[in-house]
This record gives sequence, structure tokens and C-alpha cells, in this order.
Amino acid sequence: MRRVAWVVEYEGSAFVGWQRQKNGVSVQGALEGALARHVGVPIAVTAAGRTDSGVHATGQVVHADVPARLPVGALGPGLNRWLPEGVKVRALRQVPGSFDARRSAVSRTYRYRILDTVAPSPLRLQRVWWVKHPLDDEAMMAAATCFQGMRDWSAVRAAGCAATHPVRDIHWTRPVRCGDEIEVEVRANAFLYHMVRNMVAGLVAVGQGKLSVAQMAALLEARRREDWPPTAPAQGLALERVGYPAARLGDLPEFRWGEDRLWAVDPDQEPRKEPS
Repeated sequence: MRRVAWVVEYEGSAFVGWQRQKNGVSVQGALEGALARHVGVPIAVTAAGRTDSGVHATGQVVHADVPARLPVGALGPGLNRWLPEGVKVRALRQVPGSFDARRSAVSRTYRYRILDTVAPSPLRLQRVWWVKHPLDDEAMMAAATCFQGMRDWSAVRAAGCAATHPVRDIHWTRPVRCGDEIEVEVRANAFLYHMVRNMVAGLVAVGQGKLSVAQMAALLEARRREDWPPTAPAQGLALERVGYPAARLGDLPEFRWGEDRLWAVDPDQEPRKEPS
């Protein structure tokens, strides 16, 4: 066996989420089904992050162990042949056996799109959160400075979160006006359940004038999820990139396929230590 990693893109509205479930088609189920048809034997895959139902990805990273007899290069176009239209492999590479799509990652970047126009956009219905009235994007940019650093993020942690602790290291949060949309990019070492969607809900409340920056900062300090605004909808969110130290990915250029620029390589250094 040898280990292979893929960069996977999917349109989340067609799936019940990343993880296999009994109540519908998951991205994991689609990938494992395609692998089984292409390879001829069942193969389990592991992803960098478990996205929810309706959440999209342009740079999800997945790894699996495949029989050594298989040409690695064929596991890109060959897999796409069996995958549904809503999910496709964009790149692949052979990686060291120690590589783990989830545990080896040192950063994850999400992007959330908000459309603040008086009328909705049918073509973007499944890709944005439509907010009827224009938002104060400058106030949102000021509020975004509250979402940075390593600390307890219990205020934006969903009730069903299974994480052992609420401390995460947010590298940056950047709301940017892009025409009639506001795009919020968030990068962290890892995320709590519904964390980005709850962060965006707070920023939108500031943009609507329902909260001041000081009030939002106080809610974060209080660490009470029940006092926070309701969770933003899933369809505006996409997992954009997963970062790894270069040493973790390895360097086997003869075993690559697709666009190499899709691999997010972070500096080969130890991440800041979290509580155990």
C-alpha cells in the first residue's frame, strides 16, 4: 500500500455533509464509492475537516492508502470518472506514510460570502447568505479584529461541539467588500463546530447596527453561546485551503497530477502549542 492525498472541490448543497450518514449522500460516501468502483476494493478516506450539510469546499484535502500496483496518476481522472457532478478531484500526489490529512494540517482557511442587496440573486442562492439591507462593512472590519489569537472561543462554539476544549488559534479574520458581496476569510489552526458561521453571525449583527464592536467583544469575553446571535446559514461557507508543512507533504514530483498550486504549503515550523 502507498498513501495518496487529493485536493477535492464540491458543491455542498447536493450532500448531507462530508461524513457518511444514513439519511442521504455524503461527500465521503461519494469518494469512497468512486474509489471502490475504480480500484475494485473498499478504501476508507480521511479528510482535513468535516464540513456540514450545505457547506462547500474548493480545497478540501483527503488521504487514503491504495494498493501499490495502481498508477498514482490515474487516481485523479479515473476517480473523476465515477464521481457525481457535485464533487471532483482537482489535484493529487503521493505523500509519505506519516501524512494525515487532518492531523498533519497546521492551518485551515474558510471563506464566507454575504450578499447585502435589496433583492436576492437566484444564481447565487446556494453560495451566499442574502441579507436584505446593506451592511456597514467598515464596522464589520473593525469588529473582525476581535477574532484573532489563541483563546477560549466558547461564545462561538455550537452546543453539539465534540471538541475536548474550546481554545483555537485564529490567525486572521478579514472581511472585504467585493462589489455587492462581503467576503469574510478566516484562517486558524483548527475550528470548533459552527465556529465560522457563528463568527459571521456576530459580524453581520455589527454590520446591521444590532451590536457595537465593544458589545461583541464583551460577548466573546463572557463565553456564553446562548447570548450570541443565531448561527449564519451554511450555504455561504466554503473550505478554501488546508495548509501543511512542506516536509509533511514530501516531494515526489513523479507522482503528481492536477494543479500543483492548489496545495497550501505553510512554513515548516511547529504551530503554537494548544492546551492538552
